[in-house]
Amino acid sequence: MEPVATHQGRVGPFPITPAQVLVLWFGVAVGVGTVCLSLPFASAPDRHIRAIDAFFMATSAVCVTGLAVKDLATDLSLTGQLIMLALVQLGGLGYMVSSTVIILLLGK
Repeated sequence: MEPVATHQGRVGPFPITPAQVLVLWFGVAVGVGTVCLSLPFASAPDRHIRAIDAFFMATSAVCVTGLAVKDLATDLSLTGQLIMLALVQLGGLGYMVSSTVIILLLGK
């Protein structure tokens, strides 16, 4: 019989710690947000958002800091604004849920 302590701090059968899950989740959220904000339908007509600007705004939205290098009202379409809203919501909810899950998994 295998001791329970060998699986402590791991997520299910995967050899990944809860802290690594949090970092992976953050990276995926920023990556998906960057790609979505870089697509043409996210910017307003006759406007273009560079990839570096999309990356900065996606990272800022997931971190819930609210910094933006473009004016969200004029440079983003309604779809782009909804993407930003979703990233802010995911950032706020994601960290609260993730931290709660990590605490529960660690048994604290």
